[in-house]
Amino acid sequence: MLPGIRAEWEELHARHGSGLQSTSPAYCLLALSLALPENASPAFVTARKEGKLCGIWPMWLVNESGRKIARHVGNGSSEEYAGPLACDDAAITAMLKTARGLCDVLHATNVSPESPLVRAAKGWRAHAALVLSPVARCSEAGSWDRWLAGRTRSFRQGWRWQKRRLAALGDVRFGKVELAEIDDFVDQLFELKCQWLSERTARSSWLQTPQARRFAKAAMADPQTGLAGHAIWKGARLVAGGLCLEGKVHDYMVTAYDPVYAQHSPGHVLTGLCVARAIEQGCDFDFRITHDPYKMRWIDEFAPSFTVTFANSVPGLMALPKLYMRDVRRWLSRLYRNGLRRAMAR
Repeated sequence: MLPGIRAEWEELHARHGSGLQSTSPAYCLLALSLALPENASPAFVTARKEGKLCGIWPMWLVNESGRKIARHVGNGSSEEYAGPLACDDAAITAMLKTARGLCDVLHATNVSPESPLVRAAKGWRAHAALVLSPVARCSEAGSWDRWLAGRTRSFRQGWRWQKRRLAALGDVRFGKVELAEIDDFVDQLFELKCQWLSERTARSSWLQTPQARRFAKAAMADPQTGLAGHAIWKGARLVAGGLCLEGKVHDYMVTAYDPVYAQHSPGHVLTGLCVARAIEQGCDFDFRITHDPYKMRWIDEFAPSFTVTFANSVPGLMALPKLYMRDVRRWLSRLYRNGLRRAMAR
């Protein structure tokens, strides 16, 4: 890292970070040291005004299929809010120009719709995908009980009943993961999630890398990163767990439950624990991107963002057709589902 830049970075994040922990120096520098993919190298793009840091974009560069790819530093997931940190649009525009000169393909995930990155991605050498993330607007609820009172009677009674059923199993604990529990929590959580993934897809995931576990354990042990765990334990066995990145908004990162306890709805109970923690901190809760049916029971709206890709060379242009084809497949899928719903409603 550039000498002496961390203090400036912390000040910039405090003023202009919008509460996103994924752009904080504690989170990004830990990711650089522990979550860096094999054969990747770090890069820092900065912007200064009158000698003062006004923008920073930490990223890693990796060769994939003969192309140099640049991505924001983070846990390796495409679900992070991972764009540049800057005090104004001019700084973002300047850093984008520099970053495009470093690579064939530049990715930025889940950036604000008002970001200059989104406006710049409207040309033929770029691609922008709209992302709608399910969000529970609970920051002003005041308390968990008050927020729960605003849901339907069946929802309230169902959640409380399911929690009592779990507690009746005996030796069951609910709550935030303590420092001494971090290693066991992360190992069991990732095992459950990787098992779930292997049963549903052949694609590899960032969760299956050793770097992901190392980073999760270290980040949970450092309060400055904002990464926290919530768990339901039966003895030393993890029944359900969730990793959340806690800033001005609490973001889901990884969740999983033990299928042995599926009939007790541990995932639903765990979600309540996570939302209750966000309410306690005066924050909204962002369920992140995927529109799983269970999330729809908790949310109030969808928050828009864009994942943008810039092609900066001839080899880089070869990455864009795949993204546009994915857009077409999603459009056709939505068209089919909507047509099927209309047909069934007749």
